[in-house]
Amino acid sequence: MGNTLHKSNKQLRKEKTTLFLGLTWLDIIGLVIILGFRFIPAPAPLTKEGMQVIGTLLGIAFIYSTVGTSWGTFLGWLGLAAPAKVLMESKNGLNSVMTLTLGDNIVAFVLISLMLCYGLKQSGFMDQFSYWFMRTKFATKSPWSFFFAWMLLSFILGLFIETIPLCIFMLGVAHRMFERMGFQPGDKFPSCLVIATVFSSLCSYVATPLVVGGGYKAMAVASAFFDGQIPMVQYSLCAAPALILTFLFVYLAMRYIIKPDTSKLEGANYAALMGDKPQPMTRQGKLLTAIYLLVMLFWILPNFLDMLAPGWAFTKWCSETGSLGFALIALTLMFLLKVDGKPLINMADAFKSVPWGIVCVMATTRAIATLLSKDGTGFKEWIGVIVGSVSGNISPWLIVVVICLLCAVCTQFASNTPVYTIAIAALVPQAALLGMSGGGVAVMISAAAGLALTLPSGFAFLSYLVGDEWCRNGDQLKVLLWILRNSPDAPDIAAMCAALKMDPADAQDYLQYWQNCGVLLTDGEEPKPTAAVSPAPVPTPAPVQPQKKPARIEAVAPPKPTSTEIAVRVDESPEIGHLF
Repeated sequence: MGNTLHKSNKQLRKEKTTLFLGLTWLDIIGLVIILGFRFIPAPAPLTKEGMQVIGTLLGIAFIYSTVGTSWGTFLGWLGLAAPAKVLMESKNGLNSVMTLTLGDNIVAFVLISLMLCYGLKQSGFMDQFSYWFMRTKFATKSPWSFFFAWMLLSFILGLFIETIPLCIFMLGVAHRMFERMGFQPGDKFPSCLVIATVFSSLCSYVATPLVVGGGYKAMAVASAFFDGQIPMVQYSLCAAPALILTFLFVYLAMRYIIKPDTSKLEGANYAALMGDKPQPMTRQGKLLTAIYLLVMLFWILPNFLDMLAPGWAFTKWCSETGSLGFALIALTLMFLLKVDGKPLINMADAFKSVPWGIVCVMATTRAIATLLSKDGTGFKEWIGVIVGSVSGNISPWLIVVVICLLCAVCTQFASNTPVYTIAIAALVPQAALLGMSGGGVAVMISAAAGLALTLPSGFAFLSYLVGDEWCRNGDQLKVLLWILRNSPDAPDIAAMCAALKMDPADAQDYLQYWQNCGVLLTDGEEPKPTAAVSPAPVPTPAPVQPQKKPARIEAVAPPKPTSTEIAVRVDESPEIGHLF
């Protein structure tokens, strides 16, 4: 088992499906979908070009959800070249695709805004704001006030920066707090706070009107089907209340249903939990923060000026400059202004910080949405026939609600990008037929498709919850106890999975976790230094002589649990009770 222990569940599945030159069956299926649709006769009123665009959409949706966002994006661009030549009436279809993808103004805005976010992260503003916020009177009032304030901090910061860097930052601070509180890995309160942190960040990811959120990316796709503008203020007014209710539900569930023990926080010095006060912001950091906040103001201001003072010359100038213009001005200032002879941010570092995979995925979906909106595809007419055939007997609201529920379910298993692209392309053009607003339909679909709250296949960072030492689950403990009790030298994985009713792939992941912690070792691996403790006795198994001796795992005994801790574990799990 020695080498297998080092491989993740995903790696093992990939090895089993590899054919040649690194290609897998999943790669082949994606290729067949993209290339095969151009040979399928187009049902009226769809055209040949419409079938090619739909085939590209379905093919990259499959690749994004099963393989990743690497090569599928570029294959999608090649697949769109032939229909783009006809639909865009150009001499070179691939040039048109480049214009629709990397040359798109919304894609450019996303790229520039991500570099602005990098500037904010370099400013030190997050450290200062977090330290101040968690020392307010409300946050230090009681254990559950502290819990709610921490969730709220995650939500607020998630409105301005990307979700994964935010989770890494927040959980890094949380881990240090748990140690100061005297908690142990596996305690329920730290587990609840870790889970609530990730959920709060995901809620703000959907609710935020800024480019770092999922709503902006989805509404950018929808804008190709109506007036070309992205009504993000209206989006937030609709999506934010629903996400706030989700946020409150998570908090109430943690407090009144799960009910973790908060006795270690009673009378605690909450002000000291955040650690030492961050260093004062430098002049560079203050300038970066000021520029970022100022550009945010100009992103939102035109929406209010259009309502309050539509005739002003300043209102006209703001509208003509647009979000892209203000973002470009702000980024130019970050590169141009210098402190102590150095620019506020380094251009090379800013470009390295950009998640280019996400940018390319968004560029691809924007191009697909633009092509599907063209009259030459027959797509809108085809969907109109389908919607018209069912809308006479079913309420339009019911149709939209069912589609949104399907999006919310599908996004748990797949990337939300193909989910909202397909749903928006199908429903937004037909909103008028349903007697509804295209923008309103897009808002509901965008919000539903962003709620990837349950599975790592929908949001990869959720896999962190499985391996986080403060969020350890019961199955990991069962695996360790079974090995220590039955076969520490030569574990029989099949027998363990049968006894614990566990999937072998999951068992491999749990073994990997204990090896990373230094509790289980493979042959030739030295134990990590540990504090001097009285080791718990490990039963000596009967000699085993398999035909082929597997890699030996040495058990480094963890600290001996107390009788109270053992009794609690036995009460919580019948399987653990049986092991003891």
